[in-house]
Amino acid sequence: MKRRRFFWCRRFAGFFVAAAWLATACSHRGQGAGRDAGGHRVSVDAGVPYRAPVGATKPGMASAAEHRYYNGYLAETLHGNTDEARAAYRDVISSAGKTDPELAARAALRLASLESLAGHRRDAQELVARAAVLGHKVPAIVEQADRMQAHLASIRSRGSQVRGPPAGTDLIGASAEANKLFDKAETLLSAYHRMRLQPRLEALRASVAAKEHAMEQAVRAYGKVVARAEPSATAPAEFRIASLRHDLALSLMFDLPPELEPREAARIRRSLRASARSNLRQARSAYLRSLEAVAKADDAATARWRLAAENGLRSVEDLLGVRR
Repeated sequence: MKRRRFFWCRRFAGFFVAAAWLATACSHRGQGAGRDAGGHRVSVDAGVPYRAPVGATKPGMASAAEHRYYNGYLAETLHGNTDEARAAYRDVISSAGKTDPELAARAALRLASLESLAGHRRDAQELVARAAVLGHKVPAIVEQADRMQAHLASIRSRGSQVRGPPAGTDLIGASAEANKLFDKAETLLSAYHRMRLQPRLEALRASVAAKEHAMEQAVRAYGKVVARAEPSATAPAEFRIASLRHDLALSLMFDLPPELEPREAARIRRSLRASARSNLRQARSAYLRSLEAVAKADDAATARWRLAAENGLRSVEDLLGVRR
């Protein structure tokens, strides 16, 4: 009896939470959109959800992306189905990036939170950076993105920090000399990823400079591989150069120490963001060079590098807001 009563209490509690949440949503834009307890915009229609085309403007009509966000939110918060929530948020980021960037930014932040909880720090950093780009006109989103980046900078990932094939991967179809040079560069790559930025006032400049120096050392080492002009070695080396600059750009997107004087903080923030953007542009060029080398090499030798370069290029272009 007690178990049955507990079961029905749980069911009705879930029902009333959902009903109250729906009522709040409907009270903001007729039957269109509302905000959850965390300030995230969601949308519903009374009755059966209506999947209108993205960007629909008819009063009281929510877009397909808004419904997808809402479904993901319920899957995450009411049902604990993180796989379904992840899929929904990814769909929103993809479909609403141009038509409703604020909604896409909020989906990116929610997905970043899930990835962080799963121990995928780098994926979470990427998503937070994407949210900051999409929601740059919304102060609340920028503020939340800064807070999340600060948190992510303070934790360690359970997985590898290296993009693409693991560090130490042998080059198929390349000469013994190219493999030897690549191995040396891979050692520097691993050393770079072991370094952590220290966003404390007394260590900020020194840690950024040390991280940039470690990156440049690795880039020069991979440059020696590229200089051999072997497509099977050039494609992986250019990919690694791109990934180094890509990851450095993400690591520079952190919140500044609160003790900084506001004017000085603004100056440093502009400098860091400019450096991050410069590295993203250079990463994009290197990803493109990697793909050019892939086209000249044997498919079997460079297939895994091609896929990694395509994914990296897509991510960087999203962050830069450009398309080829």
